[in-house]
Amino acid sequence: MTTPSLGRVLFGALAVFACTAPTVAAWAGIDDIRKSDNSVGVSLGGTYLDYRELDSGTGLTLDSERGWLANLGGEANLLAAPNAVGLLRNLYLHVDGGAAFGQTTYNGAYWNGTPASGTTDDTVWNGAVRVGRGFELGSSAMVIPFTELGYRWWDRNGQGAGGYDETYHSWDVMAGLLAQYSPAAKWVLSANAALGNTFGAGIVVGSPFSTSTSLGDALTWRAGGRVGYTFSRRMEMFTEADVTRLGYGASPWINSGQGVVMEPTSQTYETAIKVGVAYHFF
Repeated sequence: MTTPSLGRVLFGALAVFACTAPTVAAWAGIDDIRKSDNSVGVSLGGTYLDYRELDSGTGLTLDSERGWLANLGGEANLLAAPNAVGLLRNLYLHVDGGAAFGQTTYNGAYWNGTPASGTTDDTVWNGAVRVGRGFELGSSAMVIPFTELGYRWWDRNGQGAGGYDETYHSWDVMAGLLAQYSPAAKWVLSANAALGNTFGAGIVVGSPFSTSTSLGDALTWRAGGRVGYTFSRRMEMFTEADVTRLGYGASPWINSGQGVVMEPTSQTYETAIKVGVAYHFF
């Protein structure tokens, strides 16, 4: 995986965030975490897309798609009270969705092997639902094991870069852990990691192939962190970063407008950096 140089933006954002926040008392409470986990929020930022199609025999890169995209996102969180009835006790629900869009740089070849390079118009839509349960660790920390179901749709329109218009779509299921800590009043630090698999993946290819096919399942994972600060009674500002790895197995051989073809194994790394605001329900 190539680490994007713009990743330094995250550290700059964290530094500005820390310097502009008011001084707080040196105490913390689980209430700050619970407030953060009962909220709706919006964010914006950038996503570095690193996509590669691989030769199944050698593992060498056949073509690649790399570059920064703008991203917009939204989320909703709900953490039930510790004294809720039965299975509702500390039940955790999370829903998120977003879009990334812009242009990336393509390096590869036409279907007949002729080298090609250029720009690609990209649009990525994704969404996920998590269900978990919170466990308090003392007076200022919480861990939440969860399961997650996600969906991803990616349109790559290679005008001048192979001339292909391809749409990828897939589901993924993962198990993960969210760890949260409040080091001081109004601050919440979070880290999360999840591991699973893609499934139900497929691709639709426009001219000159004009065909569609299924893709194989592959490993997917995500790891990230977040810093949040509550600057008013109900409003929180946050910055976060995460890295997601997903992959698709090769397609079966299919008949198309250009003869018998197949889609090779691929892997994608997405590095997302965001800033946002959230509204606390209480």
